[in-house]
Amino acid sequence: MKIVSIPVSKPSACYLISLYGEPPLSIPWSSSLRSHLRTGPIKSDIDLSSHHDFSIGVLDVMIEVNVSDKLAKSLERSKVHVGWHLHNTMMDLMCEWVRAYVMAGEGNTIASGIRSFFEVHHIEVDVFDPDSAYKRYQRYMDNLDVIIERGFLPQHYGFTPSVIPLSLSECEKVSKLLYNRTRVYFKYSPNYNSIMSFVAGAFAKTNQRVVARRLKVWHTAVGHSYRRLSRRYVREPAFADLVIDTISDVREKRCVLEPVLSTSAYS
Repeated sequence: MKIVSIPVSKPSACYLISLYGEPPLSIPWSSSLRSHLRTGPIKSDIDLSSHHDFSIGVLDVMIEVNVSDKLAKSLERSKVHVGWHLHNTMMDLMCEWVRAYVMAGEGNTIASGIRSFFEVHHIEVDVFDPDSAYKRYQRYMDNLDVIIERGFLPQHYGFTPSVIPLSLSECEKVSKLLYNRTRVYFKYSPNYNSIMSFVAGAFAKTNQRVVARRLKVWHTAVGHSYRRLSRRYVREPAFADLVIDTISDVREKRCVLEPVLSTSAYS
């Protein structure tokens, strides 16, 4: 076993310590946190200052985690990415906590839900401003409303009979063109494998393992990339428009496809 220091946000540090005790954190094998420490094939770390959130600031707290030698070697190359992933995951968990709290009883408010989350996980108001948490929850619910409105629900797996999905060769053409375009129009652009995983999962009827064999990667990496870009598709209208325009250009006609964005779109 080896101790690795990971940069995290202050609320994330409070959350982790409330669950696993004082550092160095000893994480049980059954804990979901272990899966968050393995975020798939990713780029090596970049400057901490480029990772920020308007409501929280930079990842400015180092927290020690006790992990296996194998995992430690991977974390040493990607600590910032993992820290940012933990921050976003904690924020989503907070929003789900508040959402469940509000739905649990009449008279339960968003503000009281945030307070209960802060109390249970020992998060002080000077660590995370409740107003910022409230705004984060509002953005989370806005995105959730978009997902529900467009029908991107877990039970929505296939295309309607009137829509012809992309073939695998079309997915490759779209992915190559989309990869080149995202590098021009966006500061942070996904790699080709991530784009192919997303396009095939959202716009084609295919198997996740088929795509993995095509890309020569693990099928879990395909699923991870699909889910990550699905969230980006919902949250970034500019990215969504670029995807649709690229598919239209490849097919040389107006695109009528509606993507399948769920936790398990692959058949």
